[in-house]
Amino acid sequence: MACLMGQAPENKSKLDDAQRKALTAIVDSSPDVAVHGIVRWRLVDLVRWIDDEFKVSLDHTTVSRELRKPGYVKLSARPRHHAQDTAIAGGV
Repeated sequence: MACLMGQAPENKSKLDDAQRKALTAIVDSSPDVAVHGIVRWRLVDLVRWIDDEFKVSLDHTTVSRELRKPGYVKLSARPRHHAQDTAIAGGV
């Protein structure tokens, strides 16, 4: 693939299609505390899982990029101060 002037060449993914499907399947399932030792998937946990499962070493930015391709986005709970008055804040 020829790259345009000023653009970096596109790197080939280290994961094949079957590995990408397995990654999306594991993300769609909730981790089992007894098996995985965690209660929710984080990028660092997925990096470790990919290395254990496929013997492929990726960093968390690469895993994030792989997960954005099929449409996954990072979600996190909004922090709430322990002394927050929900009546004043108009919250739930």
